[in-house]
Parts: sequence; structure tokens; C-alpha cells
Amino acid sequence: QKGVDNLGHTITEVGDVIDEKTNTVTSKEILAPSMIPKSSDHSLRSKSVLAFDVIVVVIILIWITLAELIISPSIKQGFYCDDQSISYKFRGDTISAAVLMSSAIVPFFLFWVFETINYKSESLKTSRCKQSFLRAWTIFREYMIGFLMHMLILESLKVIVGELRPHFLDTCRPDAAQNCTKGTFISDYVCTNKQERSYVIKDSGKSFPSGHSSISFFEATFMIWYLQRRLPRIGSKLLLPLLQALCLLWACVCSVSRITDNRHHWWDVVAGIILGFSSAVFTSIFLCKKFYEKRSHLVPELLQQNGSVDRHTSVKRLLSDASCKDDVTMSHVTVS
Repeated sequence: QKGVDNLGHTITEVGDVIDEKTNTVTSKEILAPSMIPKSSDHSLRSKSVLAFDVIVVVIILIWITLAELIISPSIKQGFYCDDQSISYKFRGDTISAAVLMSSAIVPFFLFWVFETINYKSESLKTSRCKQSFLRAWTIFREYMIGFLMHMLILESLKVIVGELRPHFLDTCRPDAAQNCTKGTFISDYVCTNKQERSYVIKDSGKSFPSGHSSISFFEATFMIWYLQRRLPRIGSKLLLPLLQALCLLWACVCSVSRITDNRHHWWDVVAGIILGFSSAVFTSIFLCKKFYEKRSHLVPELLQQNGSVDRHTSVKRLLSDASCKDDVTMSHVTVS
């Protein structure tokens, strides 16, 4: 029997087999590890892992939705009658939640553009558009995993802490605050504002941390790191810092607007920035491996193109990439 090694070459292996009845020794071809048929268990295991991941994602999305729209803070925060920090008017959002969440998808298209420019193929059979799309999708997938974990922490903190927003009194209009004495602490109250939806009333008690600042700084930090590693070098000294500055500007505008809109206290914004920044750094380092590119997938493709290659020259050249060295053992390569 013949098999194919990691480089695509045909290989065989012969071993001695002893017949216990006749005590005779015969030579028999033995399957190399790469020639052994893969068990169906591997496919089943892959499907099980995928199903598990999908279930986890669905559970997290359900929790995020419930925490954002339905669940009230676990602790009902009290307040002082003359507390000016929660007496501001509700002004709405300069940057809406829909715009903010939509901006989380924009990086995928930027990844695709930059990976298309960066893509270098040594094969005429390889589609630049397809391969760059797959590369962009891989980065975006890791980005979204980190983003999802970040949102899980963010929404959980909002429910656990339950800090009152600067416009709390204007939005809630608590009954106990109408005729109370200055300096009196009120812990038992009921919101009387019937003009706002229940979601808005509950949201007035979820100030910490700032979701806008956290999400925008997650996006900005991730993109700044990605651009530093993967932006095509075209000779311009201004393109890279300009794009990075625009990412940072977006994050700063989102964060500052939360204070000017009376939606968050300054410490909520700072906490959101720290959470978003640290989550993006974690995602870039541990999930995206600092955006270093692996090129080991080119080895089989090149060998198929070249057909027969010299073992002492071409194989060494192909194995010069460190990522390929772990997959190929020189002593087991037989060139047909």
C-alpha cells in the first residue's frame, strides 16, 4: 500500500510480521500514521464542539438581551434629595445604540480590504478574493468572540452595580422625592413617570460602567493594533497614524458624548474605557495572536504545482517558515 505524507509525496513502510502458527516471518507493508483512515469519531467530535459553541453563544446572547432590556439592577440604589449629580435633564443620545452596535461590524470590511491588498499568492490557482475573505473572516471571528465576552462582562456589571444615571430624577420622577427635606436619604421609592417606557426607567439605574465608551474603545484599540500589524506598507508616513487617530477619535467622541448628554458620570466613562481597552488587548494577544500571519498552508499547494522537487533544496526552502517545521519531518519524506 502507498500513502501520502504531509508534503503530498507517496510513501510506504515495511515491517516484519510473525505468524504464530507456522513461526514464519514475512514482510508486510504497514500504514504510516498519515495513511491511517480517519475515524468517524473525529467528525462527530467536531460537530459536538460546534454544537456546544453555538449553544454557549445563544445563552450569552440571551443573557445580554435580558440584562439590557428586562432585568432590573440587583441593588436598588437610594439617593439624597439634594443630590445634584442625578438631577440633570435627559437629553437623549448623540450617538444612538443602533449606530454604536452597527460600528462593531465595520471592522470586517476593513479587514477584507487590507487582507486583499496584503495577500501574496505563489499559486495561479488561488483566488485572491476568496483567500483574503477567509483570512478577514478568521480575524473577524476572533474579534467577535472577544467582543461577545466583553459584552457579557459589561452587561453583567450594569445589572450588579446599578448606579443611578445623571438624569435619574428627571427620568424616574420618584414619588418620595417630590416633598422631601434636603439632605434626606431615600431608599424606598417608586418611579411615577408614565411617559417613558419601562425599559427607559430601568435603564436610568444602570449607569456603571459606560457601555458606549467601553464598546467604542474596544473597537478602537483592536483596530489600532490590527492596523499597526497588518496595514499595507505603501511608503506613506501619514496613512497609518491618520487611520489610528481616526479610530481613537471615534472612541473619544463616543465617550465624551456620554457626559455631555448627561447619560453617565465621568467615572462611569473611565471605567468603560478601561474595560474596553483591556478586553481588546486580551482579544488581540490571546485570540488573534497579535495578528501574526501563518503561511504553512502554502506548502502543499506549492508541491502540487512543482511536481517533483529536490529533497535537499526545495524542501529546505519550503520549510524555512517556522510554522511549517513542526508539521514535517525530513527523515520521512520520500520524493517520487
